[in-house]
Amino acid sequence: MKTLSTAFAAAPFFAMALPSARGQDSISVDFFYENLSPHGDWLDAAGYGYVWQPRNIDNDWRPYSHGRWVYTDAGWTWDSAEPYGWAPFPESRGRGKGSTP
Repeated sequence: MKTLSTAFAAAPFFAMALPSARGQDSISVDFFYENLSPHGDWLDAAGYGYVWQPRNIDNDWRPYSHGRWVYTDAGWTWDSAEPYGWAPFPESRGRGKGSTP
């Protein structure tokens, strides 16, 4: 019993020594603007703000159409074949060609 209580008492000190797994607290809008601009256009959507629309796409283009679903340790995720696929797909589901949050 003494070993168990010692382990619980020491746990907070070990936890403080572990590196943090938190992500970056904030990302500038400029990051998205700069990285998505070569692949599309930013449009001012009245009453909402700016949205990004991919450039040079077919009329029948839809999110999640060029790539594949892969299973990872965190679950299923979309592996896009498009150079901008890392950014808009989670937010643009079901909203056509303009990406909005």
